Amino acid sequence: MARRFLTLPNALTLLRILSAPAFLACWFGLTGDELRPIGLWACLVIASVSEASDLLDGWLARRWKQVSNFGKLMDPYADSIFRLTAFLSFASNVDDNRPWFPLWMPILLVLRDIGTSVVRTFAMEQGIVVDAKFWGKAKAVIQGIVMIALLVLAVARGKWGIIALDFPRDATIMMSFVLVVAYWGLVEHLWVHVSVFRRSAMSADRRAAGPGDDAP
Repeated sequence: MARRFLTLPNALTLLRILSAPAFLACWFGLTGDELRPIGLWACLVIASVSEASDLLDGWLARRWKQVSNFGKLMDPYADSIFRLTAFLSFASNVDDNRPWFPLWMPILLVLRDIGTSVVRTFAMEQGIVVDAKFWGKAKAVIQGIVMIALLVLAVARGKWGIIALDFPRDATIMMSFVLVVAYWGLVEHLWVHVSVFRRSAMSADRRAAGPGDDAP
């Protein structure tokens, strides 16, 4: 049992969870004029490694036939933990005392993921498992791209003097796109689960009624 659990794909999933406090330490610990560029570089490296591990663990699990219930359950949570940690950090006042975008934007992402988790947990209690659909996967990809892009822009404007005309405005626009895709994915998630619940309830009613109850 230990060998089935302690696989490289599961280790990569756990690495993403542990990388969240490391990101926080670099973001809030390395501040000031001298340390801030180092902190941004460190956050960019940590985020890049986290996103790479997200792509790698699923591929390795399928290739090595090490797909596990732990991986299926924890992989989306690990993704959410790290990305939400990054987005909440971006909404802090560490960078020149100006948040990159309003705090309510990552809070909406937190509420979205809580809603998805509630629906997923209820489905599991009913013995129903619905795989992630297109917009759910698109949400994860877009969140990763925006997270890395914001860090790259932040490093670029500090390292090479590339300064956006209005960095908070640009970051807010990017986060708005993330929110639209995320909540559209939630709508798709809810619609699929409602459809599955309805079909499951109808099948249960037919089984309970029995073959003779519909006779005239």
